[in-house]
Amino acid sequence: MEKLLIIYGSPQAIAAQADQAIKDMQTWGGHFLKPDKIARVIDSAANAVRWIRR
Repeated sequence: MEKLLIIYGSPQAIAAQADQAIKDMQTWGGHFLKPDKIARVIDSAANAVRWIRR
C-alpha cells in the first residue's frame, strides 16, 4: 500500500486508476501477492474515497 500511495499520491488516485494499480501490484508483488489481497487493497482505496466524500 505504501508504494501505491507514493506512486499514485492518494486513495482517490488509486481507485480512479484501479486497473493500472492492479497491474503494478502484480508486477511488484509477483507470486507473493495473491489476487485476493490485491482486490482488498483496491477495495480499501475505493472505500476511503466513499468515506472522504461523506
